[in-house]
Amino acid sequence: MDVKKVFILLTVLVICINYTNYFQQDSEKLYRTIENLKMKIAQGKEIQKRKIQKEELQVGADKLVFDGTKLSYSEAMGKLQDIITKSTQKSCTLTKIQWAQTPSTNLWYDRLRMNVSLQCTPKDLFSFINRLKENNKLFVINNLRVLRMRNKEKLYVKMQVMAYRKNR
Repeated sequence: MDVKKVFILLTVLVICINYTNYFQQDSEKLYRTIENLKMKIAQGKEIQKRKIQKEELQVGADKLVFDGTKLSYSEAMGKLQDIITKSTQKSCTLTKIQWAQTPSTNLWYDRLRMNVSLQCTPKDLFSFINRLKENNKLFVINNLRVLRMRNKEKLYVKMQVMAYRKNR
């Protein structure tokens, strides 16, 4: 008799533990969800009160890309190279920078591609990217490869930085 009672007690305990862990809703998660919803509703109401016009949200392409009427391909690539080298000055070591041979041309813009190789610590890599973001031009980083250097406490970073030049 004692074995049956212990077995029943153990099965009841297992069912209770599984019920409380898996089937009951997490009250902390519900409270966080409620707080997030309240915050988003307040943000939505604030945006509606400000009555932002469509023109205020539009950013012109002149601010984000290089102007093709004022700058040739070589001049735009030179400015892009200057921006990259200034962004790496205080943190990373620029080991190689290579221009793409010709721009990738679409209808109204050119893609300016530059292959960049860096040596830096992870913290310095983030500061380089943040300094690159501080410029008012649009940059895209493609083909990012990060390798740990064997003998040093640094990373070897290879990437392709792209900017754009407006033709018209």
